[in-house]
Amino acid sequence: MKPETRTVVAAIGAAILNQQKVTSIYSHSERGYVSIDAELIDNRVKAYDHSRGCFIEGDLPSSVYHYGDGSYLEFKLIDQKIDGYDYETGSFFEIKVQGKNVEVYDFGDGGYHSYSV
Repeated sequence: MKPETRTVVAAIGAAILNQQKVTSIYSHSERGYVSIDAELIDNRVKAYDHSRGCFIEGDLPSSVYHYGDGSYLEFKLIDQKIDGYDYETGSFFEIKVQGKNVEVYDFGDGGYHSYSV
């Protein structure tokens, strides 16, 4: 998965699992904040990536469209984590959230990526 898509996925995952709007996210690997608005309203994701100038929105689990990448993202809530899929790169991912800390495991690059909201 592309790093910028992974950051969006982390913000959306935090919004879903914490049931709170996200307005920015800190990427520990990139060592910087990214302005992303993300929220869940009636099982519908509404997000905007200010750094890329694009919307990401749609119904859960598999109709979330990333207008910047031109492809769909899937988010399946299972217990207290999200299993997902990035249709652009064909990568599975897993999101876990503890409070303000977000961890994304990207099966595409085989690594864990940490964020804070």
